[in-house]
Amino acid sequence: MAEHTHSIQSRGREEHRCIQVYEPVGIALQEWEAIRSVLCVQRWGTRQGKAYHNTAYYISSAATSPHHWQSLVREHWGIENRLHWPKDVVFGEDDYRLEDEQALLNWSVLRTIVINILRLNGYQSLKTAMTKLANRVDIIFSLLT
Repeated sequence: MAEHTHSIQSRGREEHRCIQVYEPVGIALQEWEAIRSVLCVQRWGTRQGKAYHNTAYYISSAATSPHHWQSLVREHWGIENRLHWPKDVVFGEDDYRLEDEQALLNWSVLRTIVINILRLNGYQSLKTAMTKLANRVDIIFSLLT
C-alpha cells in the first residue's frame, strides 16, 4: 500500500485528501483481470463551518503513484464541478423526463455548448449569465459570432 495526503485552505474551506493505493491482490474475478490499482480516497474538512468526511473507492487498469492519482482524482472532480453540477443545478438536467434517449443526449450536448459559449465570453457564473441574457436575443446572437 502506498499513500499520499494533501491539504488545502481557500475561500473559507479547509480540505484534506488522503489517497491509498493498493495492488489488487486477491481479486480473482475474470471480468476484472486488467485491474492494476485499487484506490481509497478520503476527503475531510470544513465547508462554511460544517465538518464533512467522504470516502470513495476506485479501480483502474493503470498503475501509478499516489501523488499522480491525487491529481487525476482532482481533475475528475473538477470536471464534475465545472460541467455536470451546473448542468443539473442551473439547467435542471436531472429533472428532464424525456422517453427518447437520443433527445436527452441532444439536449445534454446543447447545454454543454451553452455553458462553454458563456464561459468563453467571460461569464463565470451561469446563473448571472442567464439572468443578464434573459429575453436578450440580440446579445445571445452576438455571443455566437
